[in-house]
Amino acid sequence: MATTITIANSKGGVGKTTCCVMFSYLLAQRGFNVLTIDFDPQADCSKMLFKTYQGTEEEEKPSFYESIQSERLEEAIVSLTDHHDILPSDRDLLGFERYVYSQTVDVSKTSFFLDYLLEPLKETYDFIFIDVAPTTSEKTNNAVVASDYALIVMQTHQHSYEQSTSFVDYLREMAEYNPELDLLGVVPYYIKKEGKIDNEVLEEAKEWFGDLLFTTPIYARERVKLFSKQGVKNNDRHDQQAIRMYDAVLDEILEKVGEERG
Repeated sequence: MATTITIANSKGGVGKTTCCVMFSYLLAQRGFNVLTIDFDPQADCSKMLFKTYQGTEEEEKPSFYESIQSERLEEAIVSLTDHHDILPSDRDLLGFERYVYSQTVDVSKTSFFLDYLLEPLKETYDFIFIDVAPTTSEKTNNAVVASDYALIVMQTHQHSYEQSTSFVDYLREMAEYNPELDLLGVVPYYIKKEGKIDNEVLEEAKEWFGDLLFTTPIYARERVKLFSKQGVKNNDRHDQQAIRMYDAVLDEILEKVGEERG
């Protein structure tokens, strides 16, 4: 049964999509069977993965939104490698809220639609990662209800920190719909080692989040920006140094999931 993780923050531009791509990519590299779900109509996660695995986006498939309407998500899945699949997003996913409201008589049940559709796929994968837009929309609600864990990515800026604490409050509210959901933790992202504000925010976050704050941060590197532009590469020492940061965070994720599950 897949471990399902939503990667989120209600503040945009904090690195959550890059983290979703990197953790999915690296787990697949380790031999786990991974499904990445791009639940953001901007489709940045899809674009980054298709750049990483060039050529796979040319496969003719129904869109993710079309597969939601047919209630057969497997029809839209694109295979990137033997171990890594994606449900890619497109702009038509903007219609999700309108569609799910039209299909659900009881409004309190609208947040369970993705969970219902995703259930048959969970036996196929070891991990499912869901990337959502930086909002608390019905798509975010559906992702959280369908997940075992939420993982917050927090850039060490004051606004990102404040939105991260607000997102924890949102997750508490969502416990009414998914009481089994756990907050896996908060990943400090794109830290400048010598940045005065970065370190002040990091100290404030340590005090607020306590043990939920990951001990292995992601530091600011130009190569990370290049991954977003060109896809993930592993061609030189700069690529490898950047990848090692995400690998270290991934080790901590696996340790936390292992402790929770076992």
